[in-house]
Amino acid sequence: MKKMLTFLAVSVVIAAPAAHAINAHYRDQLIRSGCNQVTEVQGCDIHKTKAQNEAAGFSDGEAPAAKSDLQKFEGNYVAHRPNGQRIANIHIGAGKTTVDGKPVKATILNDMLIINGKNNRTFVIYTTGGSFWENADTHDRGVIERG
Repeated sequence: MKKMLTFLAVSVVIAAPAAHAINAHYRDQLIRSGCNQVTEVQGCDIHKTKAQNEAAGFSDGEAPAAKSDLQKFEGNYVAHRPNGQRIANIHIGAGKTTVDGKPVKATILNDMLIINGKNNRTFVIYTTGGSFWENADTHDRGVIERG
C-alpha cells in the first residue's frame, strides 16, 4: 500500500505543470535592466539598460539612499575596536558616504544607516546612538562614535 501511495504521489508531482511567478518577457526585462521586483517598485526602470539604472543609483539590486535621507546622518564618525584602536573614519555628507576616503554604498532602513565597507566589515549607524561595526569573517565588533 505504501509503495502504491508513493508511486501515486510521485506521479502527481511529475505530471503537475510548473508554476511561474513571472513570464519570460518580464524576466528578460529584469535581467537586462539589472532591476529586481523590489527595486522596480522603488524606481528602477525595467525599460532602461543596467548601465542607465546604475547611473541612477540602482546597483546590485539595492535602491540608493536618497540625499535627503542621508541628511539626518551627516557628519564624521570613527569606528573603534573595544581596546580603543581606530578601525575606520566614516564621512557622511553632500549625499555621499565614504569610509577612509573611499566612496561606499549606504542603505537606509528607518533610523539606521547600513554601510558595507572593506574587509567584510559592516557599519551600522543609528540616529539614536548605539552605532556599531562588525566583521562577518572574524566576528570582531566595536563601537562607532561621532568624531
